[in-house]
Amino acid sequence: MSKFAAMTANLLVRKGEAAPSTVTPFRDDRPMVTPAPKNHGCAGVPAAPRRIVLKLDARDYERLGLIAVKRGVSRQSLARDAMTLYFEKLAGEFSCACIGGCLKTCAAE
Repeated sequence: MSKFAAMTANLLVRKGEAAPSTVTPFRDDRPMVTPAPKNHGCAGVPAAPRRIVLKLDARDYERLGLIAVKRGVSRQSLARDAMTLYFEKLAGEFSCACIGGCLKTCAAE
C-alpha cells in the first residue's frame, strides 16, 4: 500500500463540500528514544548549530561584507570565526576551558 494517495480527480472537491477522510491515520505508540548527547565535562554542548539574530548598524554590516568578500568567505563564517576568537580570549579571563576551545573539540567527537 502506498504511503500517499494517487493524484486523481477524486481528491478534488468543491468549496464547502469537503468531508473528513475515511482512512484511519497511522499511530505509532512506540516511545520515542533519543540518544543522550556526549558531554565531555562541558555544560550544554549543543548537538547542532543554533541560530541567533545579530543586529548591526549599516556601517558595521557594510564593513563585515567588505572583509568577507576580501577573505572569500561568507558574512556568517566571518562572524562565527570572530566570536570563536573572542570566546578563546575570554576563556583565560574566566579560567574556564568550556568558554574557550572545549565546545569546539567536544562537538567534533
